[in-house]
Amino acid sequence: MIKSVKTLYNEKRFIHCLSLCERLNIPMERRREKRFNVVDLELFHKDRQDHVGTVINISRGGLLVNATEEFKPEEQHSFSIPFVKTINGEVKFDFKATIVWCQPNPLAPSAYSVGMEFTENPDLQTMFIQQMVKIYGDN
Repeated sequence: MIKSVKTLYNEKRFIHCLSLCERLNIPMERRREKRFNVVDLELFHKDRQDHVGTVINISRGGLLVNATEEFKPEEQHSFSIPFVKTINGEVKFDFKATIVWCQPNPLAPSAYSVGMEFTENPDLQTMFIQQMVKIYGDN
């Protein structure tokens, strides 16, 4: 397959931008889904029922949490988000997620910003996420 000059030029520009961002320690946007900011959603370990942190934003693919504990990337956990308002007769949202990244939160001492990716995304889970955005979204 022969690539056009324009395609080669754009690929070269992208690689240059990626290289420059890495040298300057600027994160590249890697999200595949649109994120929605939410309010009043707390995250708990499903099995232990202890508080993990506050959900900052959510998408069909995952969520960002302001956590009280540090997580290791690539770990998988079961979580639960209890609802203040019932969603389709349910009072909580249980799910499994893989930790994608975790770093100290510069705005909150002793807290961590944690990026999580849902490991299962069936239609029911997608419906819950859409309803959470409608009810708890601040956009």
